[in-house]
Amino acid sequence: MAFWVQTFLLVNLITSAVRGRVEKELSSECRQFLYMQTPPTGLEHPSLRFICQRYNKRTRYLTLYNTVDHVPVYSAYTFKRSAGEKCVDVPWMYEPQLSTYSDTDEMQPFPRGYMHMDFEDAQAVLDDYTNAVLYERGTLNPEEHQDEPDDKASTYTLTNVVPMTPDFNNRVWNKQENIIRKRLNNYCRGTAYIVTGITTSGKMIRRENMNRVAVPRYIWSAYCCIDYDNNAPFSERYKFPSFAHYGLNEEEDNNNNNNAQVVEVNLGAGGDRLGGPCDRHHDDEIYLSDSYGGFCDGPLRPHTSYRVSVRAFTRLFDENHREFPQPLFSDTFLSAPIRTHSEPLGGVVEGLSAGMFLIGVLVAVASLLVYRQRLRKVAVQDNPVVRMSMWKEVPSAGLYLGVRGNRRVTSPIKACHFESHLNKLQADSNYLLSEEFEDLKDVGRNQTMDVARVPENRGKNRYNNILPYDSTRVKLSFLEDDPCSDYINASYIPGNNFRREYVATQGPLPGTKDDFWRMVWEHGVHNIVMVTQCVEKGRVKCDQYWPPDRDPLYYGELVVQMLSESVLPEWTIREFRITSESSCSYPRVLRHFHYTVWPDHGVPESSQSLIQFVRTTRDYVDRSPSTGATVVHCSAGVGRTGTFIALDRVLQQLDSKGNIDMYGGVFDLRLHRQHMVQTECQYAFLHQCVRDVLRARKHRSEQENPLYPIYENFNPEYCRDFIYTGRCAD
Repeated sequence: MAFWVQTFLLVNLITSAVRGRVEKELSSECRQFLYMQTPPTGLEHPSLRFICQRYNKRTRYLTLYNTVDHVPVYSAYTFKRSAGEKCVDVPWMYEPQLSTYSDTDEMQPFPRGYMHMDFEDAQAVLDDYTNAVLYERGTLNPEEHQDEPDDKASTYTLTNVVPMTPDFNNRVWNKQENIIRKRLNNYCRGTAYIVTGITTSGKMIRRENMNRVAVPRYIWSAYCCIDYDNNAPFSERYKFPSFAHYGLNEEEDNNNNNNAQVVEVNLGAGGDRLGGPCDRHHDDEIYLSDSYGGFCDGPLRPHTSYRVSVRAFTRLFDENHREFPQPLFSDTFLSAPIRTHSEPLGGVVEGLSAGMFLIGVLVAVASLLVYRQRLRKVAVQDNPVVRMSMWKEVPSAGLYLGVRGNRRVTSPIKACHFESHLNKLQADSNYLLSEEFEDLKDVGRNQTMDVARVPENRGKNRYNNILPYDSTRVKLSFLEDDPCSDYINASYIPGNNFRREYVATQGPLPGTKDDFWRMVWEHGVHNIVMVTQCVEKGRVKCDQYWPPDRDPLYYGELVVQMLSESVLPEWTIREFRITSESSCSYPRVLRHFHYTVWPDHGVPESSQSLIQFVRTTRDYVDRSPSTGATVVHCSAGVGRTGTFIALDRVLQQLDSKGNIDMYGGVFDLRLHRQHMVQTECQYAFLHQCVRDVLRARKHRSEQENPLYPIYENFNPEYCRDFIYTGRCAD
C-alpha cells in the first residue's frame, strides 16, 4: 500500500512540474521574448495556455496556444540576424507540455502509429493537416528570422503552425517576412521583439466529422526595435521603432481578384505631431529635423522640389468608447519630385517684364522670317532641288512638323491619335516607319569616343564597334597606379525624372566583373535589369557576374551575396547584399531583374510579356530607398537595352502626360549612346507595345482589376527583313 501511495505522489509531482510551464503566470525565462516583459493584454480564456517552447535544453520562444481550436493565438520571439536560410531534415514535433502522459517539457518528434491519440485533444497533430488540401502549414515564428540551427529547428512544431492558403503563404506572407528580415538586418542595431498572431472567424478543418483546427481569417505581426539606425533612408526610418502589418488569409478568386494582400500599419505616432507654423523653423532645421517633428503648415516655397506622401489616420476607441490619444496611421510611398512654379511678379515689375517679353518675341519672329526668306532665295538660285530638302512636309497624323537637315522636328502625339498614326507608318510595307528609323542612323555619331579607344581600355569592350561617348560615359574612381581604371563601357541615359536615371552598359566580361560591381557600389545603384541570357545559341553573350548560390563571393574589394531568388516563367528576380570591405558604409540590398525570354536577334513573341516586365521593374524602382541610377544591360548594351529604356520612358510619358513621342525618345537615347534601339524590328516592336497598352486600357474600362490585359501578339516574322550580318544586333 505504501508503495502505491509513493508511486501516485511521484506521478503527481512530475505532472505538476510539466504542467507548470503552461500556467498563466509567466516566468522571467519566458518573458524575455516580450518587450518590457509584458504580454499582449485582453487575451484571457480558460482554453488559452502559455507555452515556453523548449528545445535542446533551452527556451526558444513563447506561444499562447488555444487548446480547443488547436492553433497558436500568437508566438513571441526575438529576431536574430540571418541570411534567410532554411533548416533541412527536421521532423515535425508536438508539445509534451500539453500532454498528461509525458515526462519532459521539451518538444518531441511525433511518434509512429497512433500514440499521438494520447495528446491530440489539446493540440493539433499531423493527421489534421494530411488531408487539408486547401491549406498548408504556415509558421508564426519563421525559421528565416532565426540564425542558430537549434533556434531554426524549434520552429518545426505544430504549436507554432496555423493553416494558411498556399497563395497567401507562399506569395504574400513569406515575402513580407523576408522584407521584415532584411529591414531588421540592415537597420535594427539592438534587440527586435516580434509578436505574430491570428484572428479566427469560425472556419475549421474537420477530421472524422470533428472540428479539429481553426482556420485564421487574418494573420498579423508587429515588431519593436528601440535601438535603430537613425541614418537609414526615410522610407525605412519611419518604420521604427515599431511597425505592424496584417494580411487576409485567402486564395485568389476566379476573377483574378487578389484579396491576399498585406496592409502595413505604422504604430506609436499621431496627427498631433504634424502641423504648426513654419515661421519658427530655419531653412536648415527643416531638413535636419526629426522625420515627423519637422513637419509644419505653411505655403510652399517657389521654385522648390517637393516629394508628396499621403498619411491616413484611423481613430481607435477602447471598450469604454473613449478615443485613444494617438491614432494609428499609415503613409504612402513618397512621390517623384514635384517642382513648384516661380513666385509671380507683381505691379510695375510684372508689367515691364511682360512688355519686354512680347517685344523680344516679335523681334525673334521677324528675324526668323527674314532669315528663312533669304535662305530660300539663295537655295533656289544655286539649285532648285535644294529647296525640297530644306523643308519637306510629311503626311502624318500631326506628329511631324518637318525635316531639317538630318533631324526630324517632332511633337508628341496624343494617345487617342496614336493608332491612326501607327497605321499610316505601317502603310505601303512600313514605308514611313522605315524612313523614320533611317533618319535616326547618324544621330549622335559625331561625338568623340577617345577614352574607349585607348589601348589599355580596348580589352574592356565586348564589341569594338559599340563604345561609349566621352561626354556621357560613366566614370569610376581611380585605383592606385592605374590611370585607366576609371573606364567602363557604360553610358548615362536621361529619363523622365532625372538627368542620369539609367546606366546603359554591356554584359560584363570575365575581366570587367569587378568594375561592374564597383560601378554599382560607387553610383548608389539599387536595381539592375538584365535582358539577355548568359549564353544564346552557343555564344557567350554575358559572363555570369553574380554568385550562383547563397555563398558570398568577392569582386575586388566588394562582397556580393545572393539573399533570394524567385524564378518565374518569363523572368527571375534576385536580391543581393553588397558590402565594401574598404569602407565603413552599411551593406546595401539591391534587386536584379533578369528577363529570360528575349530571343537572340529578335523581339519577344508577345508584347504582354515585356510590358508586364517593364511595369514590374518600374514599380520596384519607384519604391527604392534612393534615387540612384538603374543599370540596364544586354550583351552590347544598345539593342535590347535601348528598347527596354525607351519602353519604360514612353509608358511613363503615357501615364503622366497622355501623349507619346517615340521618335524623339529614341533620338534622345542615341544622343547619349550609339545604336540605342538597334534594329528596325525593335523600333517597330516599341510602337506595337504602345498600341497594345492603349487597346488594353480601352477594353478594361469597366473591369476592376487591370493587371491581366490581353495584348495582341507581335509577329516575329517581321523581324527577318531587319537582321543584317556583320552587325551586333542584341
